[in-house]
Amino acid sequence: MTDPTTPFPRVKIRTGALVFCGHDVALIRRDRPTGSHYTPPGGTIIIWGCEAF
Repeated sequence: MTDPTTPFPRVKIRTGALVFCGHDVALIRRDRPTGSHYTPPGGTIIIWGCEAF
């Protein structure tokens, strides 16, 4: 078991955002064998040295 008083070396956070242009919304299209999948733009943010958390 991890010691709860030891800080993590890094934290990964998954983010996403809706981007509007008038009445349109930006989405990323991912074609798959079973059909298309749409997701909002986003990514993973890695925070190094997480002693502050």
